[in-house]
Amino acid sequence: MKKVLLVILILTLCATPLLFAACSSVSQRDLLTTGYVCNKGGYELFTYDVYQADEEDKFTLLVGTMTMKFEPMEAETIVLPSASNAEGKEITEFTGTLLSTDVTINGDTILSRVVYDSACVPTYSYKRTVIGGVTKEMQVSYEEKYLYADLYENGTLISSVEHKKASCYDNESIYAIVRASSIGESSYSLSFSCVNALTGTTNTMSISRQGSQDNAIELLTPYPTEYTLPEGKEYYTTPTYIFSVSTDNQYAAPYYIEITQKAQTVKNDEINIKNVKKVITNIIEGKYKYTLSDVEIYNKAE
Repeated sequence: MKKVLLVILILTLCATPLLFAACSSVSQRDLLTTGYVCNKGGYELFTYDVYQADEEDKFTLLVGTMTMKFEPMEAETIVLPSASNAEGKEITEFTGTLLSTDVTINGDTILSRVVYDSACVPTYSYKRTVIGGVTKEMQVSYEEKYLYADLYENGTLISSVEHKKASCYDNESIYAIVRASSIGESSYSLSFSCVNALTGTTNTMSISRQGSQDNAIELLTPYPTEYTLPEGKEYYTTPTYIFSVSTDNQYAAPYYIEITQKAQTVKNDEINIKNVKKVITNIIEGKYKYTLSDVEIYNKAE
């Protein structure tokens, strides 16, 4: 069975390695603001079940999981994975956000890490895919004027790209960009030029709001995990905005993101945290659907 590519995560499910960084060409990048409810040193963690479409194009086959973790930091030293240094990439006095995304689909794994500031401008990113026994690592370092992207396969460097840094965002932070955007505008759109690590050429990517989901959608499974959304109901519903993401890359299928219109409350027996902003509830890409199953908010003890 042919696999497809989820560009949103840079899942190299096809043989050709793809996108590294995206350069915004619209003024909305100046409006990006992160609004986490956790404190510095805490995190917001979202867990998704991954479903594959059956022969009737219904998402009934549970094939994996995805986690998306946002960690705001202030003046901290962090060590991130590195393909070129076994000891990792150390970043000192870092103030911004670490976004970690981990995916398992049918035994294949994808790990990504990206650090960025309050305007989602990245400092460094790393991603590793293990698909069909082949390990690929991609890392991007953002220096004063340029970004440097390296691609490794089974530990061997196979390509490097140098590109102007100005107005560039890393594709791995696309979730953060959407959550940091002013999504209430019906005319919302973002356009990008995406650097191909193999050729140094670009592909286009655009995000636009397609409308709203007036009928409430299902957020949780019948048996919620420890953290649930308001009132701990077995099913909780909320209206969402729907965004489409398109690209001219021939290996990428069109996909959609659903994100809550209003701030949500996360609660269990010990916490009651209000105003969790812009929760991504569903991602639909080709034959795969990523459905929110759990939310966890952690605040670092003062």
